[in-house]
Amino acid sequence: MMQGVNRAVGTTLTVVVISLLALGCATKQVARAPAFYPPLPEKPRLQFLTSFSGPSEINLKQNFFMKYLLGVEPSLPNIVKPYGVDIHDGTIFICDLSGDVIHKVRPGDNTWGYFAAKGGGKIERAVNIAIDTDGTRYIADVGRGQVLRFSKNDTFIDAIGRKKEMRPIDVEVDATRVYITDPAHHNVRVYAKGSHKLLFTCPGEEVGPNGAGRLFSPTNVAIDPDGRIIVADTGGFCVQIFDRDGKHVRKIGQHGDRLGQFARCKGIAADREGRIYVADAATHVIQVFDREGELLMYFGAPGEDATSVYLNLPAAITIDYDNVDVFRQYAAPGFELEYLLLVVNQYGLQKVSVFGYGHMTPDAVPNADGEPEAPDAGDGAVVDE
Repeated sequence: MMQGVNRAVGTTLTVVVISLLALGCATKQVARAPAFYPPLPEKPRLQFLTSFSGPSEINLKQNFFMKYLLGVEPSLPNIVKPYGVDIHDGTIFICDLSGDVIHKVRPGDNTWGYFAAKGGGKIERAVNIAIDTDGTRYIADVGRGQVLRFSKNDTFIDAIGRKKEMRPIDVEVDATRVYITDPAHHNVRVYAKGSHKLLFTCPGEEVGPNGAGRLFSPTNVAIDPDGRIIVADTGGFCVQIFDRDGKHVRKIGQHGDRLGQFARCKGIAADREGRIYVADAATHVIQVFDREGELLMYFGAPGEDATSVYLNLPAAITIDYDNVDVFRQYAAPGFELEYLLLVVNQYGLQKVSVFGYGHMTPDAVPNADGEPEAPDAGDGAVVDE
C-alpha cells in the first residue's frame, strides 16, 4: 500500500515538474530596451524599473508542491482596483478598492501576502496608506470615515476621528502631525500625532482674497522638506500649497490638458529637493515641478501592451529612499539610482510601476560631446530582439 502511495506521489511530482517546465518554455520573456525620461540623448533622470499586477509576476517562494499534493489551491488574488501605495522595510503595501484587504509584496524576498483586520479595526474600504518611520500604518478608510492606525505587527491601535465624521481619501504623516484630505468638507485636516487633537484645517474658516487657497475636492496630500502642505485638488484642477501653519502659499496649474495644466490630478509626492510629482488620471501622465511650481519634465502615456511602459489612470505616487537596493538589479548599467518612485495605475496590465530617479555615471558617457548614450548590450543591457 505504501509503495503504491509513493509511486502515485512520484508520478504526480513528475507530472507537475513536466507541466511547469513546459509552461516555462512556452512563456517567452519579452526583451525591452531601458526606458529613460527624458529619453536619450537627453540626460535621463528617471528610468522605468519594473511593474507587477499579481503574484504570478513574482517568483513566489511557496511550498507549491505540498499544496498541490494536498489538493489545496493557493488563494492569491491579483490587484484589481488599486489606489494607495507605500513602502516600508522592503514591503510594498497596496490598497485595493475591490475588497477589504491590503496587498503586502516583498520583491526582495519574492513573497506576496495580505493584511486584513477584523473586530474593532476591521477595514471596510481602504483608499490610501501612509507608514511612519517606526512602521506604524495609517489607513484612510473611506467606508468607516476614519483613519485607522495599526502597529508594524498588524495590531489595531486606534482610529482618528469618529465614524463617518469625514471622508478620508489620503493620509500623510511627519514627525509630529497627521494630515488627512477630506473632500466632503473641502479641506485637509491637520492633527497632532500623539493626541489626535485637530490643530487646524487647510484652508481655514476664511480663504484668502479672491478665493486664494480654496479647495473644491482635495484628494491627495504630500509634505515637502520645508513642511509645506501640498494638496492635489482634483475638483479644482490644480495643486494648492500651504505653509506649515496652514497659510496659503501658491497655486500650481489650471484646468486643461496641456503641460502645466490638469484634467484630473490625483497622486502627489515631494522629494527631498522639493520637486513635486503630480499624477493626472485623465491625461495618463505625471508632471514634475520645482518647489516654486515651474514645470521641469513629464512622463507617461496610456497603453495596454505588456511590452511597453505606460500609465493608465494613475492614482497614487510614493517616493522612497530606503529601499533602493531592492530594485537596483533593474537599473541599466551606468544609471545610478538615488530614490524610487512607485506609481499605482487603476487600469491596465501594470497596476504598480516602479521608477528610479537617478543619473548617469561618468563612465556611462562615452561620446565626445559628453552626452549619455544607451548602455552597450554587451554590458548586460536589455535590448529589443
